Amino acid sequence: MVVSYVRCPGLDGSFGIMANHQEGIFSLDIGEIMIKTNSETKYYSTSGGFAEIANDGVCILVETVESASDIDISRAEAALQRSRDRKSSSDKENLDQVRLES
Repeated sequence: MVVSYVRCPGLDGSFGIMANHQEGIFSLDIGEIMIKTNSETKYYSTSGGFAEIANDGVCILVETVESASDIDISRAEAALQRSRDRKSSSDKENLDQVRLES
């Protein structure tokens, strides 16, 4: 499989990698990785990591990755709601703490 383009979520925004890209190591943020070949485009969700570009190739090292085709939409939506609920609860607890300390 020959990859023609890779897009990664960098800490300062997304960046693309093509053949003959400048070598380097880049930090990755939470987001979407896109890998394009001559015949298809695949998408992955990641929680961050690093991309090493060297010798006209890319090595992506991430903490977690999940193919877009493997994501269970109902499970992801439930996790998002739990996260929102926790944040809301945390914000209320912080407000109560501020009021207590006043």
